Amino acid sequence: MTTIQSRCDVRGGVHSEITMTDGRPPWDDGKWQGYAWRVTLRYQGRQMTVPFFTGELAGEPTTADVLHCLLSDATSVLTARDWVDWAQDMGYESLSDADKAREIYEACQSIGDRLETLLGDDFETFAYELERM
Repeated sequence: MTTIQSRCDVRGGVHSEITMTDGRPPWDDGKWQGYAWRVTLRYQGRQMTVPFFTGELAGEPTTADVLHCLLSDATSVLTARDWVDWAQDMGYESLSDADKAREIYEACQSIGDRLETLLGDDFETFAYELERM
């Protein structure tokens, strides 16, 4: 069991409501096959709701799955010097990718801001646990 999973399982930990929806990911090129979910994460009286997408072979995501993905997106931005550094780390190498890279970078920043609000003083603890995995 991961430490993130254990933080979701304990009383007072992160909990969620996960509902399948008919949405499609913003990056869908018409070929995406999978499932769309609406996820509401709750922690210490705070909550955040996000769309979440899984591939066609994945089952329903767990709270830990969603939290792990969101933390990964958020910390990828926090560890970069700037958006150009982040884009290079993520494999965006051409100028033609710059607008899309900037849009994704800003979305990851927004996720990070929202996660910091949700997790409060525990954000860094969760981020550290992600690094240890």
